[in-house]
Amino acid sequence: MVRAIAVNRASTHADWGAYLPVLLIFGGLSLAFLLSGALLLSYRREVRLDLETRQVIERQTYLAYHRTRHHPLASFKTIVLARRQVRRRRAGKSVGSAHSRRSYPYFVVELAQGRGKPVTIVTDAKEEPARVAATRLAALTGLSVDDAVERERAREAVDDSS
Repeated sequence: MVRAIAVNRASTHADWGAYLPVLLIFGGLSLAFLLSGALLLSYRREVRLDLETRQVIERQTYLAYHRTRHHPLASFKTIVLARRQVRRRRAGKSVGSAHSRRSYPYFVVELAQGRGKPVTIVTDAKEEPARVAATRLAALTGLSVDDAVERERAREAVDDSS
């Protein structure tokens, strides 16, 4: 880079200090995208069920930042199997248009507490692996499964028949 600036200086007689702001701007932008990409790629989340201590251990890891939460298994009331939606705007459509959004369904298995946020155990694009995980988790913990997917289907069937 320095050699290219030196060659260019010889041909245009320009001061190399004039290129410094451009190098700083593009270098800063490149560094910002590099760091944000590294953070996205290095994020890891794992949830473990420790049956010996009867705890759910939730660990989140960034590059050097680690966060671990311990939840006693007795604080959870049910296992929830539910369908969620990720909604994204479609490019090129107006804001008020009915076709301006695209949604992607996915299925979650969560441990629901009596109060507070539920702890997500599994997310999957297909229902069957999430359902298998919920039944295995129910067998291990003795908690009941609250099947919100079946309730939603029953509600849709009643709405369609009327």
